[in-house]
Amino acid sequence: MRIVSRILFVVMLPVWYGCLEATDTYLYEDSESELVVEGRITNAKPPYFVRITKSVSPKFENNSLAIVSAKVVIADETGFEEQLTGIGNGYYMASSIQGNVDNEYYIDIEYDGKTIRAADHIMQPPLFDSVGIRQLIGVKGNGEYVVLYGEKGSKSKYFYKVELTVNGVKSQAYSSIYLFEDISVQNNQEFVIPELFNSGDSVLVEVHSITEQIYEYFRGLNKQVDNLYGNVQAPLLNPPSNVSGALGYFMASAVWSDTIVVK
Repeated sequence: MRIVSRILFVVMLPVWYGCLEATDTYLYEDSESELVVEGRITNAKPPYFVRITKSVSPKFENNSLAIVSAKVVIADETGFEEQLTGIGNGYYMASSIQGNVDNEYYIDIEYDGKTIRAADHIMQPPLFDSVGIRQLIGVKGNGEYVVLYGEKGSKSKYFYKVELTVNGVKSQAYSSIYLFEDISVQNNQEFVIPELFNSGDSVLVEVHSITEQIYEYFRGLNKQVDNLYGNVQAPLLNPPSNVSGALGYFMASAVWSDTIVVK
């Protein structure tokens, strides 16, 4: 369905503070390395993946160190659990557990004498049913933008994360985190993805319905990407996380997807 309604653009405004004094101290020189968890489970069929790394100082050539010797277990609210299989470069794979809507999921990680835990809930699936192309003057200029069309739900607010695969290549850049809240009161909704596409591009759009806690994590991550170290911006802070004992996130989501070719 394609019903014109209010268009919601993602605008992540940085938090502005009073002037901050510049410092010659290296940002991380007095900090210890931190474990970083990036994991997810969805209502789509497995496999699901968790990546575990250790943060390093920016003066090192690599951004992080892969952790390959952790014990990783994902469990659901019924008590079913699966120990994930390490597949290299810090990645661990789950192939038996199945994500289901309205269920709670838990992750336990044991590494170097530490136990790391997180939990998240799979929300109702996104209420979108089609994608389209529209000529717009948008945030990236005048051209072709992908538009999501859908209906409103019964709740007052929903949280979504949009992921793109363009011409077979999935965007992994933190600068390409698309989030939005469904808070309008109209019966139908649209969301314009703030990315300019070229004629002939094949665009796979995946919309994840996420909890508010995960929304706030990625919103915080967006703020870090937008932080340009100006003298009126806040210093970098770790975004709020649902992981206890490490940095990062464990995301449980319901996903809807569709593909369109830009003409």
